[in-house]
Amino acid sequence: MATSDLATNPDTSDVAHATHNCLRCFEAILKQDDVTEGLCEAVEDLLARFRLWAGNIGAWHTKNDKRSADHRLRDATEILEWILELLEELLDTIDAVHGISSGQRPNKHVEDKDELTELCLTAGDIITGLMKVSMEVKKATNRDRYLNAVSAKQEPFSSEFDIRHVFDKFPKTKETVWLPQRLGAAITIRRQFLRYARDHHSRISSVAKLHVARQESFLAPSGLAQSSRPSQSPTAASTVQPNMIARKDVEALDRNDGAISETTSFVSSRPANLDKHCLDVIPLETLSKDNQPFECPYCFALLQAKRTRAWKSHVFCDLRAYVCTFEGCKVGLFESRESWFNHEMDAHRREWVCQNCPARVFASSKNLETHLRNDHDSNFSRLPSKALSLIAQASSRPMDQLAASACPLCDDWDADLRKEAESKGEPIPQQHEVLQSVKRFAQHLGGHQEQLALFAITSADVDDVAHSGSVKDDREDLRLSPIKVSRHMFGNGSE
Repeated sequence: MATSDLATNPDTSDVAHATHNCLRCFEAILKQDDVTEGLCEAVEDLLARFRLWAGNIGAWHTKNDKRSADHRLRDATEILEWILELLEELLDTIDAVHGISSGQRPNKHVEDKDELTELCLTAGDIITGLMKVSMEVKKATNRDRYLNAVSAKQEPFSSEFDIRHVFDKFPKTKETVWLPQRLGAAITIRRQFLRYARDHHSRISSVAKLHVARQESFLAPSGLAQSSRPSQSPTAASTVQPNMIARKDVEALDRNDGAISETTSFVSSRPANLDKHCLDVIPLETLSKDNQPFECPYCFALLQAKRTRAWKSHVFCDLRAYVCTFEGCKVGLFESRESWFNHEMDAHRREWVCQNCPARVFASSKNLETHLRNDHDSNFSRLPSKALSLIAQASSRPMDQLAASACPLCDDWDADLRKEAESKGEPIPQQHEVLQSVKRFAQHLGGHQEQLALFAITSADVDDVAHSGSVKDDREDLRLSPIKVSRHMFGNGSE
């Protein structure tokens, strides 16, 4: 079949037909016997990126299939029409490449540029445009995939394995049994989300995988292999609501790429006591060539990240890596270190200041109320309890420094800082706390939580143990029994 027939009378009435037309045009070039090695490599690269886009958005599926791009975008007509325009432009461009490579038309040269090279560059730009549209489509979906994960018809993982891991990594948590239970349950939730994301992506991109060779898995950190539990249950891709995205949203990606809050730094996020065996995210350069959009190996969304910290921010957002470390708090998982620690500072890490003697700072509102009744004039003692409580509440403020010993997961940081001070000839008496800035404390404790979050990305063997909950241990019984994962824990604490 001549590719000129596709270009002259293409069936581009829907995304599925237009996608398959482009695929056939790519394959027609690669089937030529006399195609040059350089052109073959360029087209293969373009085809790989095109297949990645098509599989990610479900472009292979027919419009009646709920997994299809046509179905998902049926109410977002502007975006659907834009995708069809891009596919038509891509088909014309690749057909022109085929015309030159097959000798049907000359390869024109202007100064030091040739038409064939420019056409391949244009095709790459169009595919990048398709990927950016897909990125906005993902953002515009109105579903919480963590809630979908807990609702999936699959046997849930046991939390016992993950709770044990928290204790093994942070023995200090033995002092507060509820904390390893909460942190371990959060890891288990992340496992269920990652399994859901893998299975959902497998079903959405299933047609594309018929054409694409099996690729090396990049999922697990530190050399761990990917775990996969394919599900045969049907799926429906999320629907994009009308007016939720527009072309200007996609065009803004070029301006905002890599943007991240300056208050969030992942450069120094690892706690100082972490050794060489700590987990880390996959290096950005492994996933993205020349800053091109790529598919996240964790959530399988298409994204573009020019900087490592933007990539790490995305991963920890996927994993909802942060959990409140105060007992009794019912908020869910947090997507960013900033939103998590803002919550802890606003809700928990506070101090109470006497307005009459500002040098007096108290650890609780009750202590301040007692001080007001006992150490000031009798007017305070005659106030109703509710009024005194309101005065104490108004006297509350976030703490401006935090003791290193207040880390709920380790004592090493406090010990290391004391050793460092002693080595400089400035020993800190044991009765004095080693105070740190709020930012540094958040980096330290946040680094611990990031390590726990990354533990959810494990090998099939570890997943199997987590799934069965069969942990053998001769240590003393810590009574860290599996806990039921409640739906509120899947919520986004930042909302």
